[in-house]
Amino acid sequence: FANRGVVVPEKMDGVGTCFYADGVEPGTCSSVGEIWRGIANKMRPSWRIYGENLFAKRAIKYTRLSTFFQVHSIWDGNFCLDWAETLEICASLKLTTVPLLACGPFDTIERIVRHKNFIDPEWQEGYVIRLWDEFAYETHLSFLAQYTRK
Repeated sequence: FANRGVVVPEKMDGVGTCFYADGVEPGTCSSVGEIWRGIANKMRPSWRIYGENLFAKRAIKYTRLSTFFQVHSIWDGNFCLDWAETLEICASLKLTTVPLLACGPFDTIERIVRHKNFIDPEWQEGYVIRLWDEFAYETHLSFLAQYTRK
């Protein structure tokens, strides 16, 4: 991450879900399935839209969700799209991204997230640090990091 731009989206307490043009994993008949049905025909066959299914009640009791599916990354083939393109695609499909907690140069962000009050563990599951730029699946372990409250 050194000398690179990063984004820090919130790690939500949901079920990791992937939208494909021809299906959803894991399968769902909830309102998240309705969201997928509304965009499936607008997706490229090579896209995978990853997000959190927040329909079920879990440890964190969210009270102000605008939607039960929130996107954290979009992949085109073996490439995770850069954050700006992810935002553009989400806007065009009327999808919501997980809340963005911070973005900027990694050196600055690292100092911010080390602060003990960066997240409130009563209301937030954690956070992810990911590269702002596109990256290949083969390098994802170098460009993704996650912190969870437990």
